[in-house]
Amino acid sequence: MMPSEFVQTEDWTFDDILRCSKDITTYEVDIPVAQSNKIAQEGTPAVSYIEYRILLTLLAVIEREKDFTGWYKFYIPALAKLSNVDMRSMRKTLEGITVSLKDKQIFITSENSEEIFCVNWLSSLYSSFKTGFVCVRLNPSLAEWSVNLKEHYMRERLSALVCYVRYAASILHGFFCSKFNYSTSRMNAVEMERYVKEITIPIDSLKFILSNERQISRYDKTSNFLIKVVVPALIEINAKNYYHVYAPPKTEPVMCQIDKPLFRINKNGKTITKITFFVGAGKNNTRLAEQRIIDAKEAEKQKEKTSQLKEAKRQGLNIDESSDRELIDAILKAIPKGQLQNFLEKTTTVS
Repeated sequence: MMPSEFVQTEDWTFDDILRCSKDITTYEVDIPVAQSNKIAQEGTPAVSYIEYRILLTLLAVIEREKDFTGWYKFYIPALAKLSNVDMRSMRKTLEGITVSLKDKQIFITSENSEEIFCVNWLSSLYSSFKTGFVCVRLNPSLAEWSVNLKEHYMRERLSALVCYVRYAASILHGFFCSKFNYSTSRMNAVEMERYVKEITIPIDSLKFILSNERQISRYDKTSNFLIKVVVPALIEINAKNYYHVYAPPKTEPVMCQIDKPLFRINKNGKTITKITFFVGAGKNNTRLAEQRIIDAKEAEKQKEKTSQLKEAKRQGLNIDESSDRELIDAILKAIPKGQLQNFLEKTTTVS
């Protein structure tokens, strides 16, 4: 449904839409964005990088609001800042975006199937430089891929995904995030710091997820694609240090493999068939930072429990350290009967 049709159908003006829209640009850029692993590993946004930043921000806000039916608005100067575009060129850029985004789709495929899902990003879009706002509604069908995800999903801070200069670096960050976080979900921070994930992807699938309407057609030759798209993206990922892409480990030489500084190439004859990355957590990794907090809280909890056990033992109580229930029972037994009864009577009176 086009914005004009929506306004006419519901008898709304742009002022009505503007008034009921939630302002996306008031949200902190550190809010998380969630995507199904299917999108992160086998999908392509098929949009420009500026459009991708806008759509990711929408997904992040909607993931928090859990509302695909409402309107959301961007303040255009803030949108220019988010998109790394100056205001002079923002008007021209935005005019092109508002036209092109209406029909843009996200494509999701599978290594094991020839099926491709095509889902429109937006259901409605309206902009006005006079008011300074762009109002949009995402396609409710995207909810299946981005909210209420119970398992197999990639969750990352918006700030980490949109910090890159290169479109391919942002997409690969999400791809690495979905693979790495899934494999380390049961690790503590120390284990996660030492872990290096080996990620192999068919070259055709890599081209698909990195497809960009402005670039991909220029790199039909795989060697050019690797040199012009993949290598610069990996260098930028290492510079940002959310993830670190390592050189392939030393192994016995294999005829069909060639090791490059940042990945391993698998070949069938002269044809490149697969690429393997070796990815670990960088010092800025958001998942690692969260796990450190979890570990610290768990360590504090264990410290407190140990302290309680030591105190109980000091008082001569017989306690099995493996049982919280026995700790509670032992403490209750240690309280003189009269004091315990008095305490219980006071509790009953208060309640």
